[in-house]
Amino acid sequence: MSDSRFLVLGLDGLEPALFAPLLRAGLMPNLAGLLRRGRHGPLTPILADCAPACWASLVSGRWPDAHGVLAAREADTLNGGVKASDSESLQVPAVWEWLAAAGIGGFRVGLPLNHPALGPGACVSGAYPGAFGQGGRWDGLPPGTFAGLDADTLALLDELRVHPDDVDGDILGLLMPGLAAIDVVADRRPAFAGVALARAFSLHNAVTALLELQPAAAGIIRYPMLAELSREFLAYHPPHLLAVREADFEHYRHVISGAYRLMDKLLGRIVELAGPDAALFIVSSHGYRLEPEFRAGGLGQAGNAAPDIRPEGWWLLAGSDIAAEPEPRYATVLDLAPTVLAAFGLAPPAEWPGRSLWPATAGWRNGWRRIGPPSPGNGNGTATVF
Repeated sequence: MSDSRFLVLGLDGLEPALFAPLLRAGLMPNLAGLLRRGRHGPLTPILADCAPACWASLVSGRWPDAHGVLAAREADTLNGGVKASDSESLQVPAVWEWLAAAGIGGFRVGLPLNHPALGPGACVSGAYPGAFGQGGRWDGLPPGTFAGLDADTLALLDELRVHPDDVDGDILGLLMPGLAAIDVVADRRPAFAGVALARAFSLHNAVTALLELQPAAAGIIRYPMLAELSREFLAYHPPHLLAVREADFEHYRHVISGAYRLMDKLLGRIVELAGPDAALFIVSSHGYRLEPEFRAGGLGQAGNAAPDIRPEGWWLLAGSDIAAEPEPRYATVLDLAPTVLAAFGLAPPAEWPGRSLWPATAGWRNGWRRIGPPSPGNGNGTATVF
């Protein structure tokens, strides 16, 4: 790989059966363009229903018994009780530490297990954009939301947060063309969608700012929007389920397809800013079951659709160094970290069980290099390059 960018883009909840019809209709041109110049296939997850545990395997290349993250919450040995798993829960070095040891700069935005922000490179933790206050006001960001950023960038990222009150009817109308007919006081679903969109726009603003301001060669980014909206609105996606009221179906039938089309527009902007020689690895740790009995799950609980996840994800690796392969190939979440290292000519550690998906025929940065292990623990180690 030449001295260009390698971006990992986590699209939680991306379901091939949902985006395939949009691709055929020409409604997701940016994803279609990446598919034409890359390779893709199903992804076998680890603990797919627990984002922190699955992402720990993604970024560390290790099984849960090695990285130590088994659930979204863990025992709080300092204060007693339990606490959310966080950046101090990961017991092995993450891929950005291996890259930093080889002199390769990186940034990460919105990942689980990244708060408080620790370790090398620029980090916008999963706490961003923070809690949405009332009346268009923001609650303050918690300490540890950022690392490795100068004061001007910090001020800019604070300004780039989009509040749900800023997501007006014109924007929501992209997902709900019949919004004017919905009683938004009695029906909480448009407000839920507004929060999901505000979070997605805030993260996207942070990503585009870092792509423009940071010289980093590697980036890892997570968008939870598709997963958030699928949990709430997948029951209303066509075809019409008997358990769904006709009015609800008419109001919310376009939400999922609209979210996928919106995500494609955000993807196009990332590709544009990353540059023509960049490589992009899209990964989703799980999809959704679309059979009626699964899509209708949870409808009796205050209208909250809670479809079962499908424990198989999806991946796509595309870029100027990647030869297109139309036939899918299987991969696992353990293959992401070796692929990132291999793209920069770094030999993955022998103890990693995954395999690189980076093609052996692609150009290497400086030939193969092997790096010694970073210091263990908590995302802030260093390593030796041999």
